[in-house]
Amino acid sequence: MKLEWEKATELVRQAGRILVLTHVGPDGDAIGSMMGLAHTLRDMGKHAITAVDGGTPDDLAFIPGSPDAYAELR
Repeated sequence: MKLEWEKATELVRQAGRILVLTHVGPDGDAIGSMMGLAHTLRDMGKHAITAVDGGTPDDLAFIPGSPDAYAELR
C-alpha cells in the first residue's frame, strides 16, 4: 500500500474545518493524540472539531482541551 502524503497534506491545507475522532473506549494515548492533532490544526488556523464517543473519560480530563471534546460535537 502506497501512502500518498502529498495528497493528504493538500487536503488538510485546503480544509477549513476538520473533524478529529478517537476510537471507541479511548485510552490516554487516543485522547492525547486527538488533542495534540487538534491543537496543531488550530495553530494552522483550522477549525478543528474533536469528538469522543461517550465523552472524555473523567480520569483523562487533565489532558489540555479534552473536557471540551464531547461538548464541541453538540
